[in-house]
Amino acid sequence: MNASQLMEKVERLRAAIHVAEERDVASVRVKITQTQDRIEMRHDFRGGMADPEIQNLAWQIIRSIADLKDHLRAWAAANGKPKDDVDKAVRGSKDLALLMDLANYDKHGGHDRQGGQWSGTWPELKNIRRGLRITTAAAPGAIAGMQILPNGEIRTFGDTAITILGEIELRDGRKLDIGYVQQRAIEAWEDLFRRFGLAV
Repeated sequence: MNASQLMEKVERLRAAIHVAEERDVASVRVKITQTQDRIEMRHDFRGGMADPEIQNLAWQIIRSIADLKDHLRAWAAANGKPKDDVDKAVRGSKDLALLMDLANYDKHGGHDRQGGQWSGTWPELKNIRRGLRITTAAAPGAIAGMQILPNGEIRTFGDTAITILGEIELRDGRKLDIGYVQQRAIEAWEDLFRRFGLAV
């Protein structure tokens, strides 16, 4: 695999995350039910997808991030770079280590005796769903929120996307946001690309 093919794989990683997102939040309408006693509003962000389809999207992104390791090792060996730097990059990023262990878990149906070769934390993917994510800068005056109009339209404030949500649960009970871990793992690969002299 040459440098341009490696760069293409990074672009595919970014694309995989964006494919799982829907930025047109206004396309989702709230179902409003009114009775004599109350008004109930429900909105479904599934986009017509069944649970297995949503789970497949989450696993495809994880596997795509993890699969880059072998490609990078092969490229490093063929281009006079230390291929052990690839393993060091994984060990140096808890987020990348978690995704490597999840990919192995998915491939082999369980963790090894150490709770995962890379993280040792026995990670499992839990509560995978599709929902609304609203984020904003952590700065004074920044706003984020959602308003439901009488016609059922959703209006949002902040950076908004309907996306794959879920947690990586560790053996000690900690839960990490899957989207955050994926983004940080991609950044770890990009750091290694720069160290190898590849533009990202």
